[in-house]
Amino acid sequence: LKAMSADVARANAIAVEAGQSFTLVVDDQTLTIAPDEVLVETSSPEGYAVAEENGILAALDTTLSAELVAEGIAREVVRYIQDARKNAGLAIADRINVSIDGVAGDATLEATIETWKEYMCAETLAVELVLAKPLAGAHVETLELDDKTLTIAISKIA
Repeated sequence: LKAMSADVARANAIAVEAGQSFTLVVDDQTLTIAPDEVLVETSSPEGYAVAEENGILAALDTTLSAELVAEGIAREVVRYIQDARKNAGLAIADRINVSIDGVAGDATLEATIETWKEYMCAETLAVELVLAKPLAGAHVETLELDDKTLTIAISKIA
């Protein structure tokens, strides 16, 4: 079975799914393989998730680009700021200032936050988002992000 070409294997798999037998030549002998003697499985090549149903095969590229990783970080920070707002007892409509500490020295994380700053502010109703130590009186929480510990501080704008 492993020696079959992709086209022959596909044709045989379709026959099995339709309840039909197929033939296989092994050492100059022709064998008839019944559908209940074979298990047809779809496997995914490296870097892809594959699904098949009713003769339709779909493949999704699961490779994470730098842009996707950055977007994921931005969304995680937004989620954490929203949780911090809730934990601080702020109303949904309250405008806030946000400071994030612990980014210094990580050029990639710093660039990600700067690139996604406008999005993060819009999603959290932040008037300002700065990479700095927390101001006195701010609600402070820590976020574990990969191997970094960030401190997120939020304060309501009066």
